Amino acid sequence: MKKQEPPRFDFPAYLEAKFAVDSASLNASLYTRFQEHLRCTTDPRILDLGTGTGAMLRRILQLDLSGRVHLIGLDQEEQNLAAGVDIIARNLEDRGYRIVEERQSSAERSIRGLRRSSEIQIQFLRGDLLDSDITGMLQPVDCITAHAFMDLMPLRRAVAVILPLLKDDGLFYSTLNYDGLTVLLPEYGDGGFERRVLRIYNRSMEARRSRGAKTGGALSGRRLYRSLLEAGFSILEWDRATGTYFP
Repeated sequence: MKKQEPPRFDFPAYLEAKFAVDSASLNASLYTRFQEHLRCTTDPRILDLGTGTGAMLRRILQLDLSGRVHLIGLDQEEQNLAAGVDIIARNLEDRGYRIVEERQSSAERSIRGLRRSSEIQIQFLRGDLLDSDITGMLQPVDCITAHAFMDLMPLRRAVAVILPLLKDDGLFYSTLNYDGLTVLLPEYGDGGFERRVLRIYNRSMEARRSRGAKTGGALSGRRLYRSLLEAGFSILEWDRATGTYFP
C-alpha cells in the first residue's frame, strides 16, 4: 500500500484564524500611542517584520493615514505573501481605493492604490531579516513593527539589523513577545496538565535555533528589553504583562 502524504498545513489560514485574537491581545494604551505617532508622521514608511498575511499592515490601514503611505511586509514564506497581497487588495477596494498598479515576482508582490488625495503603496518582500541582500535594498523607515516575531530571532543580531533600518527618530513597535508564561483560565482539573504542557513548550522554545544561533526563546520578552538597551534604544513605554515594547 502506498504511503499517504500527510496533509499540508495551511499556515495562511491559521494566521487569518487568529487575527481577531491577536488584535484583542494588543495593549490598548501602547497601541493608542502607536497610532498617535503614525498620525503625526508625514508620508510614513513602515516595515513589518514576519508579516505573514499582512495582519499588522491591515491594522495600520484602518488608521486612514494621510499623504503617501508606503507599507512593507517582510516574510520568508511565499504562500503567506501571496495570500496577504490578495487580502489587502480586497481591503483597499472595500475602503474605496482604486488599484492602479500591481507587480508580482517570486521575490516581491506589490500593489498601489489611490483614493482622492491619498496614495498607498504596499510591498510584500520575500526574505530573511538577517539576509543582508534583503535589508541592503531597504531605505530607512519611520517605523518598524514586529508582532509575535522577535522570539524566533537571535535577538542581538536582529536588533543590530533593525537599528540602521530606522530613521534617526524612528520607532520600533514590538508586540506579543513571549516571556515564559501562558495562563489558561479556568484551569483544567488541578492545573497539572497545563503546567506540564507549558514546561514542554518552554523547553522547545529554548532549544530553537535560527542559522545555528539561539533565538529569543521562552524568555524573549526580558531578553529583548535588554538587547534593545544594549543597542542604544530608548524605551519609551512597555507592557510588563505582555512583553510589549515601545522604544
